[in-house]
Amino acid sequence: MADSNTILIYGPKGSGKSRLANKLAEGKKTVRLQDRMALTDNRATFGFSQVTKETECILIDEAFDFDEGQLNALIAESELVIDRKAEKQLIIPRPELIIAFSAEVDPSEDRPKRNVQTIVLNRVNNGHKSNAQKKEVAHG
Repeated sequence: MADSNTILIYGPKGSGKSRLANKLAEGKKTVRLQDRMALTDNRATFGFSQVTKETECILIDEAFDFDEGQLNALIAESELVIDRKAEKQLIIPRPELIIAFSAEVDPSEDRPKRNVQTIVLNRVNNGHKSNAQKKEVAHG
């Protein structure tokens, strides 16, 4: 995937976003995030998360449930701050991100563009197959 460490997947409901996201994460030590993120000191902080130093990929499906500013901060960060109850705070390099959105296009004008690959899925007539358009952005 070139130098991309963030993959954004867009498409309507039923277009195969979750299936593609899971396929891209296959074989990697992946943590699937379901709950919202909190930010502290301009860093993405995952309270009581399962993310560890060994995590290779973070998969966020149906990202519309997440705050836009928090997602953008997560994409822009090179480190994660992991908070766990009764444990010392852990700072680790940010693993690869795979984020799926139920949207036809990226709704955020402010989304970071550096090292981001975008995949847009469009439903085909029978509703079971998708055409994917890939757009890779790797601004310095």
